[in-house]
Amino acid sequence: MPIFSYPHLYFRFVLTIGIATLLGQIMNSQPAVCPPDEVPTMTPFCEQACVICDIDGFTGRNGRDENYFLPADFCTQVQHNGKWIGFIAGSENLEVRMSVSNCELGIGLEIAIYEAIDCDNYTVVSNCFGGFSSISPGTSGVFSNLQPLTVGQYYYLVMDGGLDDVCDWEFTVLSGTTEVQPLTDSGPFEGPLEICPNVAANYLTEIETGATEFSWTLDNTIVANGPSAQLTFAETGSFELCVTAANACDEAEPFCRNILVRETPITIIDTTFCTGDDFFFADSLLDSGGQYQFNFVTAEGCDSNFVINLTEVGTDVVTLDLAICLDDELSLNGQTYTTAGNYQQALLNQFGCDSLLTLELETVDCTADASFVSNEVSCPGLADGSVSFTVTSGEAPFVYELRRLTGEMVAGGFGTQLNEPVTEAGLAAGQYQVLLYNRFGDIANILNVIISTPTPLNAQITISNFASFNTSCFGSNDGRITLSPAGGTPPYSLLWQDGSNEFIRNGLNAADYAFTLTDANGCTFIDEATLTQPSQITATVNFSNPGCGGANSGQIAATDVAGGAGNYLFRLNGGSVTDASTFSGLANGDYVLEVIDVNNCRSEFNGTLTESVIPAVDISGEAIVVGLGEQARISFASINADTLIFSADPALNVVDSGSQFITIMPLLSSTLMISAISVDGCLAVDSIRVSVDGRREVYAPNAFSPNGDGVNDDFRLFFGPSVASVQNLRVFDRWGGLVFQQAPEAEASWDGFKFGAGAYVWSARVVYLDGFEEKKSGSVVLIR
Repeated sequence: MPIFSYPHLYFRFVLTIGIATLLGQIMNSQPAVCPPDEVPTMTPFCEQACVICDIDGFTGRNGRDENYFLPADFCTQVQHNGKWIGFIAGSENLEVRMSVSNCELGIGLEIAIYEAIDCDNYTVVSNCFGGFSSISPGTSGVFSNLQPLTVGQYYYLVMDGGLDDVCDWEFTVLSGTTEVQPLTDSGPFEGPLEICPNVAANYLTEIETGATEFSWTLDNTIVANGPSAQLTFAETGSFELCVTAANACDEAEPFCRNILVRETPITIIDTTFCTGDDFFFADSLLDSGGQYQFNFVTAEGCDSNFVINLTEVGTDVVTLDLAICLDDELSLNGQTYTTAGNYQQALLNQFGCDSLLTLELETVDCTADASFVSNEVSCPGLADGSVSFTVTSGEAPFVYELRRLTGEMVAGGFGTQLNEPVTEAGLAAGQYQVLLYNRFGDIANILNVIISTPTPLNAQITISNFASFNTSCFGSNDGRITLSPAGGTPPYSLLWQDGSNEFIRNGLNAADYAFTLTDANGCTFIDEATLTQPSQITATVNFSNPGCGGANSGQIAATDVAGGAGNYLFRLNGGSVTDASTFSGLANGDYVLEVIDVNNCRSEFNGTLTESVIPAVDISGEAIVVGLGEQARISFASINADTLIFSADPALNVVDSGSQFITIMPLLSSTLMISAISVDGCLAVDSIRVSVDGRREVYAPNAFSPNGDGVNDDFRLFFGPSVASVQNLRVFDRWGGLVFQQAPEAEASWDGFKFGAGAYVWSARVVYLDGFEEKKSGSVVLIR
């Protein structure tokens, strides 16, 4: 149904609400929401105003109050009757129409939009219409923002009646919304989940679109308000911290986390230091063994207790009393000894402290010959080494002792004969001596035996690399593991936990792969190889429909891209690959956006762009000239017009209109503008210049004959359509005597009744339709 806005001026005003409204202001207490079970009404004071959760279809009548408040800069000539109500911006862009009707005085309403956090610091954020530009009855005003609105922020509609007028009004949202969408969640929030007592901890929540108020509870007790909270816990234990996001119209479910306030930790350190050395801990010198306690405050402000159990390690002195045959040698810690004597070696023990080894070595003239073969242990740490020796010359039988270099006897025997092999098994790795004694108890030979150990079995693991991940894409099976054995005793065998025995594995998913490597001696090496994968590529993709700017004004933009291996590229509908994440100039249709990472992994995002309905309006002709008091019919054509608005100066005087025409009777030259608004809120405008021919035609007859013949029976002025009225017609005789004066509300004519023939003088005031007045005078002859 078209909306016609005559006879007064149509207007459009623009909201300008700052995007970067201070967060501290936004988070202040909002006005209460209007009770859902009552019809919302506007109030005379800002502090009394409630917030209506959707102004679309909001109707009412302003009324009059004895007391009220309006901002000092409200654009009225005289303040009469202020009214307030709050609303919330539910979208970044908004276009609203207000229609005014049924006014008591025919003047209309004055209106502006204000931002007034806590009803203080009033700031007008729209064009202010008041005084001579108030919204008159039968007209509509469409207002829209020029910059993105702050979603969730509340603003006030501030209204006054022009010259104390009282009218009906209705708001209609043409595009965007003032309906705040339901809040989906209240979190998450950032901050420490484990803290120490009496230490301040800061927590910050993510601000969801539309949320403007936040409350924090600790075990169901409110402890803070706002997007952040600083908390200090006096006691240890577990506490539930929750944040709840809200606005004037909705409250989300709380987001909760458990906070552990731990007891002061105690760290026990057992350590050693060498005699004569200095031991420092926390800038303290400890020069003797014992137990020491320290207390610190960490960077997070937590107490931390340390207990140091310090053991002093003196110098180890080891004396070895050994013998060798005259023609033999002894290797000890990398040094070789062949002659008798006393020797010393300075070594380090397992604690890194000095250790003194004293070797008292003597030589013996050995009388028997013997040979031996030693076998190393099969695996490090085992005691399965052996030595086999045979006495080949000398006086049998023999007694033998198998001893470690420290003198500890390991094994022994007697009755050993020449060329009779003797084997001792179950030996751990190390250095031994076999001492052979003849039947007289003299040393016949000394065998220096070393039971060695093989290099520990191990494996070098080589895994595939795809930009720091081991498989290229989320869920892909292109991982590779290569196992290279080393140490131990070849040949090797391999068994994976999943049953495979291959040293090179391909086609693997991301997972942990455990294996057991076994050498020829049965020694095992157990380890696992871990293949990692990138997470799935995710993104927030906004599909923006073509707007009122044209069919090719759509846009697809990817933001918050995450996952994959990074270095993202983008491709739309199989086109060229680019590093630009925004595609503009798009028409309506179905689209597939691919996000591609450095490993050529891809995620697809599907969407459809729908073209906005764009209207058009065309007025026939370019300009017209209309005589004052005459009517003109102007034809026009429109397409896709859901609403038609005629914007005309009141002086154009609209007398009729339809879906394809408008009829005017202009008083002054002006411009007629016709606006077509589509269902999507798109606007098309056309205009035509209307010029008024200002010629003023008034004719006064110079004679009349009141004889009743129906022709010139009375004296009157004759005029064209430009004249509104003739007033104060007066007639005088030749001596200046007043013989006739037009009565109020009477017709301006003189019938000459009872007066004789002769010349008379007349005067009158002519009022024209455009308000112009002029005085006319002349003479007329009355004929009998």
